Amino acid sequence: MRANAASTFPERRLALSVDEAAKTLGLSPWMIKDLLRQGLLKGRKAGVRTLVEADSLKTYWDNLPAARFAPPVDRNPAKVA
Repeated sequence: MRANAASTFPERRLALSVDEAAKTLGLSPWMIKDLLRQGLLKGRKAGVRTLVEADSLKTYWDNLPAARFAPPVDRNPAKVA
């Protein structure tokens, strides 16, 4: 009896297209390609398509610094006399 191919394939995707990776991270496709060129994301070629390794997206995300915002500045301070 032959095993079902779907049962041996991982449920989670191994790679995403450049456009899918861009949507996932909220970046532009150009930025994803630039991150690939810099080696900050890992990719593979399948013919002419560039595929971004899903694990490298998670690693990139986990290594981004937390956003820090300065407290709001009171632009209209009340004058105390």
